[in-house]
Amino acid sequence: MHGEFTAVVSRSADGAFVASCAEIPGIVAEAESESEAIANLSDSIAIAFEVNRDEAFREASPGSRRLTVKVDHTPDPVDSELLSA
Repeated sequence: MHGEFTAVVSRSADGAFVASCAEIPGIVAEAESESEAIANLSDSIAIAFEVNRDEAFREASPGSRRLTVKVDHTPDPVDSELLSA
C-alpha cells in the first residue's frame, strides 16, 4: 500500500510527540521524537488499511468482486504548517 496522508503533530503534557492522521479519524501514534511518532503513525495507517481490507473480504457476499481503485487527488502541497500558536 502506498499513499500520502496529512500528519498533525503536537506535544503532549508529558513532552511526548503525538501524531494523528487528518484523513483517518482515530489513527494516532506517540513517541519520544517527532520522526519516531511519524514512523509509528505510518505503521498505524498501514495496519488500519490491512485490517479493514481483511474484514471487508471476510464480510463479502458470495459472487462479490475485488477491484483496485486508484485515487489521484493531490491538493496543493504544504510540507509543514503551524496550525496554532
